Amino acid sequence: MGRQHQQPHILMLPFPLLVHIKPMLNIAQLLCHAGLQVTFLNTEHNHQRLTQLQELSTHFPTLHFESISDGLPKDHPRTFYLTKDMVISFKSVTKPLFREMLAEYSRNSDLGPVTCVIVDGIMYSFANDVAEELGIRVITTRPYGACCLGSFCCISKLIEEGHISVGGEYKFYKF
Repeated sequence: MGRQHQQPHILMLPFPLLVHIKPMLNIAQLLCHAGLQVTFLNTEHNHQRLTQLQELSTHFPTLHFESISDGLPKDHPRTFYLTKDMVISFKSVTKPLFREMLAEYSRNSDLGPVTCVIVDGIMYSFANDVAEELGIRVITTRPYGACCLGSFCCISKLIEEGHISVGGEYKFYKF
């Protein structure tokens, strides 16, 4: 007996820092208000730390929470300053787990297959690879303020023109 799913199923994947998680949770709530099924995928570390998840599930019955390993040891500090460690771990450890999770949703989920992944831009490279491989649409977002975005857009030019001195070589990491 085949399952019939009329609602799109959105999977949201924020970068695992609170300043990225909160705005993506707000987007998830808006999508639920529009009648969509939303799975919010967090790292196991953050999933255990967020206390309001049960309350949100009560207010938004189409909002579901899942967790995935970030591949880092339990004692890793997981701070903004160690973003590179997290990104490297996501590509090597989390990417295959993410592929397996999306494939499992296609086979066995009561929510139906994931029809779209909304991903934090920092997580784009590995999430897009997996979603494309499985034929799932991807929307990329940058869940931070306009001032921060403006800074990101201008920083290279400011350094090149000498307005900002970084001392020695600088390197922007492609995530």
